Amino acid sequence: MASLSEDERREARALEETYNANKAKIWAFFAALVATLAIALHLLEPKIRPIEALFLSLIFVVAITFGLYSVWAGARRKPKWNLVGGKLVLFIIAMTVLGGFTGNFFGRVLRHGWAGAIENMLPAAGVVFGSTLVFGVVYALAVLFVSKVRRKQIELENEKLQALAQKESLARHLTDSRLKLLQAQVEPHFLFNTLASIQELAEDKSPAAAALTAELIAFLRSGLTGLRDETTTLAKEFAMIEAYLNIMKARVADRLHFTLTLPDALGAQSVPPAMLITLVENAIKHGIEKSVSGGEVTVVAEATDTELVLSVRDTGAGLVEASTPLAGHGFGLHNVTARLQALFGDAASLSVTSVAPQGCLSVLRLPLGATPAAPSAREA
Repeated sequence: MASLSEDERREARALEETYNANKAKIWAFFAALVATLAIALHLLEPKIRPIEALFLSLIFVVAITFGLYSVWAGARRKPKWNLVGGKLVLFIIAMTVLGGFTGNFFGRVLRHGWAGAIENMLPAAGVVFGSTLVFGVVYALAVLFVSKVRRKQIELENEKLQALAQKESLARHLTDSRLKLLQAQVEPHFLFNTLASIQELAEDKSPAAAALTAELIAFLRSGLTGLRDETTTLAKEFAMIEAYLNIMKARVADRLHFTLTLPDALGAQSVPPAMLITLVENAIKHGIEKSVSGGEVTVVAEATDTELVLSVRDTGAGLVEASTPLAGHGFGLHNVTARLQALFGDAASLSVTSVAPQGCLSVLRLPLGATPAAPSAREA
């Protein structure tokens, strides 16, 4: 057992449990099979005594059982000889015929001596060859069948393990994303600056203080409740993005303008949470805040027959010079890319490119089967 892999140990324990649960049935079947073969052998060759027929049948059944089990149990290990298909069939038939002749010859040696064995072997050569050939073909087909079934089982197990690993990877990425979003929502710098803006407006008795407070509450409420969801809708994502951008606009005044475009038909579309707002946060942090004159952020949801296209464009500072488009944009975009791969594989993508005359465009493409409607725009 020490030389076995963990999968082989698990299968060995499962086989032992199956044997212990069906011990009586297995031994009854084994005894019936040996007895049937012994009777058939004695009837076909009356010269073979019953005890000899029983002994030969026992050896035959044991050899077949261990042979097929070795094929089953050894399927996970790389074979010493790479024999498959026709080569394997020919090899098994050749070894069976050779073994049949060898065993038959030495059996005659024990009974008649060397000279008598050779003399008695020649007349029986045709029968020995025919019987061993038939057995070799049957055994080879059995080996191929067991090997094929076993390979299919191992492939299914590997697919399940890969799916489990992918699911665990997705769970880790979701956790990282939720923690990042929670950190952004309650980050002292963001929260204190927003509260300071509210205080300043309140001291001036500006009606905007109440509006900014409402936006902050809406943003925190939508974000914190969304952390518990596996998926969200585009309508909820756009509502949270609007609250976030209103807060940022209140802080930087005329340095920020934004436009949100969401078709009514796409509002109920399910999307992974926190992906789109990550792109918006990236546009604010790396585009608008780094630009002296500020800029505009445009968020658009569109759809084709097969894809949901979410784009975030800003007219801010643009991409920094780097070897890859995502370089210089921190953990957020890399986390989005990893989550896309875990959720959708190659069916989804994220691209980040520079736009003229200045700014950056992030495009998120997700699988979709719905037909889009004409968009309606909200501007600020």
